Amino acid sequence: KLKFRMSGITYLKSKAGKAAKMGGGRSHLSLDTTGCAVFEGGDTLDFELCKPRYFGSSRTVASSQIPLTEVLHSARLGSAHASVWNLELLATDAPTKVLGSLVVDVRIRTSKLHAAGGLGALRLAALPQPPAGNASTATCGVEGSGVAAAALGPAQDARACEAFAKKAAKAQLRLQEVLGAVRRATQSQKP
Repeated sequence: KLKFRMSGITYLKSKAGKAAKMGGGRSHLSLDTTGCAVFEGGDTLDFELCKPRYFGSSRTVASSQIPLTEVLHSARLGSAHASVWNLELLATDAPTKVLGSLVVDVRIRTSKLHAAGGLGALRLAALPQPPAGNASTATCGVEGSGVAAAALGPAQDARACEAFAKKAAKAQLRLQEVLGAVRRATQSQKP
């Protein structure tokens, strides 16, 4: 199967398939996989060819990367035309050995987060779950959050709210970093 990853997070994976023998002893595997991902940062788009296992995670046998700057320079924002790459999949145990090739089409568009699936579309900068609570207790000190503290007692409420506020601040910082990275990358491609 094939995995698409950014910053170590898997955004898309194909179903496992078997390669068909072609002429000249070559094999061909059609994955026919299409998907979308919200950019959450990273320097590369990573593709991994994996061998599924009966128990546990699949094992990566080959991989390839496209630098993000190359993607942003070649893909026209909002265009219906894709940037196409023919990537060599290099063996993980022998980085100079080409195990196969992969044709990748990439399109980039901007949209509001809610149009791309909302907060649920985020994987790397996912927002933490607020503590359960009731409306009569404090709001975890997060202005305008409307998040009530857990009804566990003052000490537990304070710890739960403190943990939530730290995780929310970390997610906010991560989203600001992503926005800054995209702005810098798109500004560097202007003539």
